[in-house]
Amino acid sequence: MYIGIVSQVESKHSPIEVPFDSAASDVLSDLRRTCAAVLTQCGGISKAVDLSTRLGLDRSLGWKVWHVAQGPGPCPSVAHIPGRQGFAQFIRAAREAGVAPGTLDDASRAFDQFRDLTREHAGDRATAESMLGHLSDDGRKRLEIAMRRDGFRAQAHFLGVQAQAKYQLDLVLPAKPGFMPELARVRALLGFRRHRSDVSWLIARSTLVHDEGPSGSIRREPLEPQLLPGELAGIPLLPQFCSKPLPSIRRRIIAGVTAEDELLPGSVGHHGAVDIVTGELASQMPARDVLTDATLMHLTTPCERCCYDVALPRELASAVSVRVQSTVQVEHPYLRSESFATIPVIESLERLGRADRAPTTAEVPPQAALLHYLFARMRVEAKDFELVRLRMRFPPTPSVIGMTYRLK
Repeated sequence: MYIGIVSQVESKHSPIEVPFDSAASDVLSDLRRTCAAVLTQCGGISKAVDLSTRLGLDRSLGWKVWHVAQGPGPCPSVAHIPGRQGFAQFIRAAREAGVAPGTLDDASRAFDQFRDLTREHAGDRATAESMLGHLSDDGRKRLEIAMRRDGFRAQAHFLGVQAQAKYQLDLVLPAKPGFMPELARVRALLGFRRHRSDVSWLIARSTLVHDEGPSGSIRREPLEPQLLPGELAGIPLLPQFCSKPLPSIRRRIIAGVTAEDELLPGSVGHHGAVDIVTGELASQMPARDVLTDATLMHLTTPCERCCYDVALPRELASAVSVRVQSTVQVEHPYLRSESFATIPVIESLERLGRADRAPTTAEVPPQAALLHYLFARMRVEAKDFELVRLRMRFPPTPSVIGMTYRLK
């Protein structure tokens, strides 16, 4: 994407085009610099409330102008930039306070350049905030969470479901001769509720894959098959962690490689809210001559927060990386490349050290119990594993989180 009216060099040729991000950064930093110059000439202003008092502006407008001029980093957040009338009010008040006309003209020119940038490349302020939000440190997190929250509410409305939290714990077990590492997995969908009673929902859909695509040679089995009544046999529920009565779920196996667990229709709202926890073991994947492997968490249910824990043998945990990819274009984007359909996120990977000493998160109340259960069930010592974690608020959906680790 480019912005065209940038070069001031007179030429018979077309103007030199500058990449959009670079031009936008120049425009925003110029607005910050010129507004800061106005505040300097006002005198006696050291915080937002001083600006409002000194210039006679309402608190909201004064707060915005202060953050445009004095916020962290070289560029202000677009969300903080006042509208046309608000900025004109700021300029009039500064003129009455004795700020030099040349300084005010510079600030007005910078604001006009910002408006031109918005009209030409975004069309409106909301789109401009989305396109330009990543250029400022103080605006990026605020923008991301606001956008994600709006997306969560819209998806919950249209799809008819939402959850308080999604949790997944993957325990990567040392490889047996001739095979890839085994994977013990616990998944929890907590505080799940429907907006409409006729909605059924795939609470989990997973396909065991390798670089060439889906694999039907892998064995998958419930962690607690003996604890389930006849109608739920084969479904990997962990009844001791689920809400009571047990939710009505059915499982489908598609083409021998994809497992779908579907929650059947039920009551709406808080009265029909359920906690659904499942556990499986995937094993007997033939060994491959590869340097890395990955575990994946699929996000398909609109949820307020998610937490993904991966426990790795200590010798495999030194070079873990994380990526988030959209599944809108293809079901398995991670088979394309690490950069395909990548979603930039504000969160970073938490490396928590020994699994037996890792802190729990209050966002997932049963987390500590699930961690203890899985290690005990697989009969391995938590002290021999390292735990890595990614937590997100209002995670983008549909998407997949991939944790890549080195095998050699």
